[in-house]
Amino acid sequence: MPKCVLPATRSGAGLAVCYGTSPHAVLAAIEAMENHIADPLSLAEPGQNAGASTRQLNRQFGAGLDRSAGAFYRDLRLEKSRELLRQTDLPILEIAIATGFSSAAHVATAYLKRFGETPLLHRLETRCRN
Repeated sequence: MPKCVLPATRSGAGLAVCYGTSPHAVLAAIEAMENHIADPLSLAEPGQNAGASTRQLNRQFGAGLDRSAGAFYRDLRLEKSRELLRQTDLPILEIAIATGFSSAAHVATAYLKRFGETPLLHRLETRCRN
C-alpha cells in the first residue's frame, strides 16, 4: 500500500497519484474510507457514495489495486494503527478504537496477519531503534 498522508488532504489527481489508480468510483471510495477510519463504513457505503455497486467497486479495486475494497479498507486502518503505535503512547485498546477495531485482540490479530508482528512488538522495536 502506498504511503499516503491520512486523512486525505488531497483529492482527485492527488489521490490518483498517491494510489496509482484513477477510476472515479475508486477514488471517491478511498476518500470516504480515509475520512472514516475510526468509524468504518459498511462496504456498501463507499460504493453508494461513488455511484457504484459493491460488486462494481470490488472489480475496480481489484483491477487497480490488486485487492478488494474491504481488504484495502482494512489495510488503510492498519496503516493508521501502525502510525499511532510509532507516534503515540496510546494503549493498544485506544488505538484499536481509533482505527475502527472492536478490541485490542481484534486489531492485534489483523496486525499480525498484515505485518507479521504484534502491535506491542512493533512498538517495542520502534522504541529500541530510537
